[in-house]
Amino acid sequence: MGMDLDDIEGIERVDRGGMLDVIEKFPEQVEEAIKIGKDALSEIKQGTFKNIKNVIITGMGGSAIGGEMIASLFKKESKVPIIVNRGYELPSFAGKETLLIAVSYSGNTEETLSCFKEAVNNECKTISISSGGKLERMAEQADFHIKIPAGMQPRAALAYLLLPQIEILGKAGIIKKVDVSGVKKTLSAMRDRMKKDVPSAENPAKRIAMRIGGTAIIYGHGFMEAAATRWRQQLNENAKMMAFDFGVPEANHNELMAWEGIEESNGLITCIFLRHENESEQIKKRFDFMKKIYEKYADGVEIFADGGDEISRLMSVVYMGDYVSNYCALLRDIDPTPVSLIQKLKKKL
Repeated sequence: MGMDLDDIEGIERVDRGGMLDVIEKFPEQVEEAIKIGKDALSEIKQGTFKNIKNVIITGMGGSAIGGEMIASLFKKESKVPIIVNRGYELPSFAGKETLLIAVSYSGNTEETLSCFKEAVNNECKTISISSGGKLERMAEQADFHIKIPAGMQPRAALAYLLLPQIEILGKAGIIKKVDVSGVKKTLSAMRDRMKKDVPSAENPAKRIAMRIGGTAIIYGHGFMEAAATRWRQQLNENAKMMAFDFGVPEANHNELMAWEGIEESNGLITCIFLRHENESEQIKKRFDFMKKIYEKYADGVEIFADGGDEISRLMSVVYMGDYVSNYCALLRDIDPTPVSLIQKLKKKL
């Protein structure tokens, strides 16, 4: 390991892009995002949400993860299917009875722009979300555009990309209207334990980061599957680490067998189990079995959610992952902000 995570001057020297400072302001971003969503609803035309038979949320990377969270959080109560679409094309059924939410933080994601154009041609009801870019300029073709603050990395703007969508779907009657006011309170309390000036001895995010060696494998059940995906993405982009995510119980039908072929990991695998207190007994048994099997080959870290409702629990685990991934980067003397290979690919395209 490189950096001492209690060396604040060292942290600020390596974290040149200031990603930790952005994360520290995330509870306030939640508050602002809620307001943006509510303000948007007052301007959406009457009749926009009539006769909706399916919802497609289209986006890529950090702009798509909000859709994954919505699909998993509201799977049981949504009155119509909510589908997350990644790529250049929409499914064939997208049409007049589809609500298409196009999400691109920059507004220039080519896959999302392609899907937005197709949605307009198919006469879908369309709502776009971006900080600007081509998607905003094309917004006159949409039923409505929601403009969010610019100047951030997409992965650091999660609240802006997620919470307005929840407001929209509540207004449309597709999901029950959700009180998300508890999220800020939950995250603010966590921040007081995880921010950079809290010493490692008292900082759970720093301690977890120091345990992650080599490859991280993250597991979640139900709405925690989206949190596991977010953890993997954040470790990939912030810490430039190899990581994988799996959903439970699906992983028990295939991924489980891979462990039978491992002779030893030499401490280079860390299993991260994302948990919450309302798991069913069957899911608890599955996690207990996995921990027992995997402990021979990997370090196991359990993370239990905070918060009094599902969205607060989900966001608490996500927030922990944001901090952990940044501390993992700093331990390796890596600035979390740049994503040079992604930018290189975009230029080539």
